[in-house]
Parts: sequence; C-alpha cells; structure tokens
Amino acid sequence: MLSLIVFLILGIIIGIITGLIPGLHPNSVSLITISLALSFPPLPLAVFLIAMGVTNSFLTFIPSILLGAPEENVLVVLPGHQLLMQGRGYEAIYLSVVGGLGACIISLVTLPLFSLIIPIIYPLLRPNTHWLLIFVASYMIFSEKKSFFALITFLLAGLLGIFSLNHIDSAALFPLLTGLFALPILRSSYKQKVVLPDKISFQVEHLSKKFLLYSASIGSLAGILAGLLPGIGSSQAAVLAQEAINTKENKKSTRSFLMSLGGINTADIIYSLFAILLIGKARSGVAIAVNEIIQLTFNDIFLLCGVILISSIVSAAITLKISRIAILNIRKINYIKLSRSVFYFLWLLILLFSGISGILIALPAMLIGFLPQKLGIRRTHLMGCLMIPTILYFL
Repeated sequence: MLSLIVFLILGIIIGIITGLIPGLHPNSVSLITISLALSFPPLPLAVFLIAMGVTNSFLTFIPSILLGAPEENVLVVLPGHQLLMQGRGYEAIYLSVVGGLGACIISLVTLPLFSLIIPIIYPLLRPNTHWLLIFVASYMIFSEKKSFFALITFLLAGLLGIFSLNHIDSAALFPLLTGLFALPILRSSYKQKVVLPDKISFQVEHLSKKFLLYSASIGSLAGILAGLLPGIGSSQAAVLAQEAINTKENKKSTRSFLMSLGGINTADIIYSLFAILLIGKARSGVAIAVNEIIQLTFNDIFLLCGVILISSIVSAAITLKISRIAILNIRKINYIKLSRSVFYFLWLLILLFSGISGILIALPAMLIGFLPQKLGIRRTHLMGCLMIPTILYFL
C-alpha cells in the first residue's frame, strides 16, 4: 500500500511538471516508464502513469490560457485567451477545473452503465466515424454567415494536415497545431501591443446546477468518444462539444465550452484507459504504456477509480492555487515581451522536437492561422487539419 501511495504522489508531481511546461508531453514520460517495467512492480507503475495523465489534464490549462501555448486540445487557447484579455483568466481556468472534476465524477458514476453499452455500440460507431465527422464539419461550415470563407479555411487547413501527417511523421502534430492556433495569437498580441487589463478579477459568476450538469455532461460524452473511437482526439471531440453547445444558443457558451474542454480532457484520459477492458484497445500514450506494463483485470477497476478520483481532486486544488499565483505575478511582467518570448520559445521547441521539417510545417500553418481573424470567421474551422485526414482515413 505504501508503494502505491508513493507512486501516486510521484505521478501527481510529474503530471504537474508536464502540464506546466509547453511541449513536454506525458507520452514521453510513458515511454521512459515502460523501460522501467522490469525494475519496479507493475501495479505501482500503472498507478504512477494514471496519476500523471489525470494531473496533466488539469494543469495543462494554465500555460494554454495564460501563455497561449497549447497542448493536444488546442481549442482551449481561444475562449481562454478571450477571458484573459477581459481580466478573467482565473475564471477561465476555474471553469476548466470544475468541468474536469464534473466529468471525472460523471465518468466514474456512469462507468457500470457504459461498460454494458460500449461493447454493443462500439462495432456500430467505429465504421461510421467518418460520417459523424462529415456531419459536424458540414454543420460548422454552413452555419457560418461567411460559409465560403469557412470552407476555404477548412480545406486549406485540411490539405496542410494531409501533407504534414502523411508525408512527414507523427512529430508533425506539434508544429501543425502550434502554427495554426498559438503562433497567430501570440504574434498578434505583441504586434498589436496587447496588454492585460489593469483590473483582474478572481470572482467567478455563480454556476447553476443545470449549467454545471449540462456542460460537464457534454464534455464527458465528447471525452468518451475521444477515449474510445480511433481518429477522434480531444481536439476533434472539442469541436463536437462546441457545436452541441452552440445549438443551444447559450449566452454563456464561452464559459460552457471551457467547462466542456476540461471535461473532455479528463474523460478522455479515463476512457482511453478503460477502453483496454471494454473494447480490448488502448487509445492514448498513457493507456498504451499501462497496457504494456500490466494486464488489467476488472478486479483492478476499484483501485484505478480511486487513483483517478484522488488525482483529480488533488490536481484541481493545485491548479487553482498555482493559477492564482501565476495570474498575480503575470501582471508584474510586460505581457508584450512575454508574448514575444513565448512566440520564439515555441519556434525553438518546434525545431528541437520536429527539426527543419517542423519549421516548414509551422510557417504555412501560421499563415493559415491568421485567416479566421482576417475573414471574420470562427477559428474552429482550422480543425480541418485533423478532421479531413481522419475522414479520408476512414473512407
């Protein structure tokens, strides 16, 4: 028992580190952990990996929102940055944390139900994944007032995604998403001399139970899809969540979307792990590493659920504490210089992780990333970079 607690704490610590440092992904740590499988008992290592993955899903919102440095779920940069510029950066992080905790509880409570349903519906959903994405993409584009510009942007991002992911390698994902989403926002911030507002609020508007349940449920369902279906990651799931929220014409759609994003991250981690038992496949780097280290059985479920719940509660509290400290101190820094520094730091990371080919991907990606702002359309159309390759793969 003591070894499990020690590895749980270590997992939370490493999850904090990977969450706060842009470009440092849990998958990298997972690969190292697999190499240690012969030196340590398998169950504590599995606990370490799960705690790290869950903790990372919370902490990653801090650099995404405050610095505009995205991880896998790049769409968080957009509404998070919007609230940050209104002096409500803490609220943006708070909403993502609440969404993550809500999704954790919903996912664990509904696990018995989904363990019965998923093996039945998965064989039906998997071969129709492309139709689901085609429907969502069509709705995204043609619900836009400037649907022609939306279509062009979606196709351009898709073409770049096809070239990057098919003709280079998996390392292309980081420069592709960073170029499309983070770099244009950062460059605009320091070119237009954007500064943080003098008044920064730590107050969060009251959230009704209905609002909390709806947003967390949307995030949970989208995260479950991401955790189970091949080709649908957290970013594609975020598009599904956003469109579901937009159809409600909710005036608080930005806040609801942020909660859903937090839910997607956490539910994705949970169900990508349980997919090993439910459908016999691992759907994430952490889940693959766990599957390599230990042969999970249903007897391990209660222990894993406890690890997930404890990690979620602890990392939620740590995220809120660190974000409050970061927001108080970020006011003391010249935000224009900070944006420029992060902009060039991301170029350095692209060069280190992806080489010259990464630079050649990020440059056109950044140019395409400026189109939504110039054309007056939503940035979610840039998700064509992942949606089109996924659709073509399943077709």
